[in-house]
Amino acid sequence: MTYGALGVVFGPVLRREVEGMFAVAMTSVVDITLQNPTRSSSTESLLVHYLPSHGAIQTATASAFSTAHTTVYLGLQALWFTAAALLALLTFHRCTRNALPPRADDAWFAQASPGVPPEASDVPAAPKRSSATSTVP
Repeated sequence: MTYGALGVVFGPVLRREVEGMFAVAMTSVVDITLQNPTRSSSTESLLVHYLPSHGAIQTATASAFSTAHTTVYLGLQALWFTAAALLALLTFHRCTRNALPPRADDAWFAQASPGVPPEASDVPAAPKRSSATSTVP
C-alpha cells in the first residue's frame, strides 16, 4: 500500500504511465535489494532503517522465524504508509482542478481566472452597431 501511495505521487510528476510504473518498480527493487542480507553488505546501515518497506520486511521476518513482538516495526510501516498517503492526497489535490461552477459572490474568481466567463449580470450590455456604419478607413 505504501508503494501504491508513492505511485499516486509519481503520477503527476512523470509524463506517461510507463515512466510511473518503471519508477515504482525500480523504487521497490532498490528498496528490497538493499535490505537483502545475501545481496547487500550494508543491511545494518542507518540508511536501510529509513527505507519504505523496512518495517514490513522486519515484521515478516520476525513473525516467520521468531517469537519477538514487532509493534515497533508495524508502527514504522504505518508511519511510512500515512506519510505516503498524505503526500499522495496533497499531490492529487494540487493537480486536479475544481469542477464546480463559481459562485456569484466570488468576485475575485472572475478576475483571477481570465478563461472563465463572468456572470451575465456583471457585464454591461455592449452598444449595438448598425450595419451601415463602417469601421474600415
